[in-house]
Amino acid sequence: MKKICALIFALISTTSFAQDLECPNHLVLFKQFMQEELDLLKHGDVQQLIKYNQKYNYSSRFNRLHNDQYYVNGKWIEREVYESRLADVLDFVREGNYSVTGFKLQPIKANRLISVGEICVIPVEIQTRISGDVEFSTNDWIFVRSLKSNKWRTFTYLETVSAEDFKVFFPDFPSDIQLK
Repeated sequence: MKKICALIFALISTTSFAQDLECPNHLVLFKQFMQEELDLLKHGDVQQLIKYNQKYNYSSRFNRLHNDQYYVNGKWIEREVYESRLADVLDFVREGNYSVTGFKLQPIKANRLISVGEICVIPVEIQTRISGDVEFSTNDWIFVRSLKSNKWRTFTYLETVSAEDFKVFFPDFPSDIQLK
């Protein structure tokens, strides 16, 4: 009898856990996030990009811990430097030197609940054109859903992310998930 009760409890727990994972139902939303950023790069301004990043970029939740600095390519930088870099990127894109010509979400690599909420790791293949040359790159994007607000944010994993910062962002990130 105890074994039957334990089995029923395990099945109920597994089922409710699986229902808590919403990533597969939000792939269209993730594509919209990415497309909105591309549209802003083509037609937006620095302030619109800042608002976008504050709304959707997961690392922006940690700006206050670093004297309101911004996390860019593995480094915390001052707001003035951040705004200057965004302006440079916009200029580079609009001069025709750089464009994202396509992106594709690969199959979900991992989907788990951890202390920060639901994480969904998806490799994203991006096709870019830089000064006429077409290049392909693939990076893991970590989509993070707050269980309190039910809102998703994004974190692009780059090799420049320090282990220390990553541990702050994701204190109990599963060690069996290999990022690239």
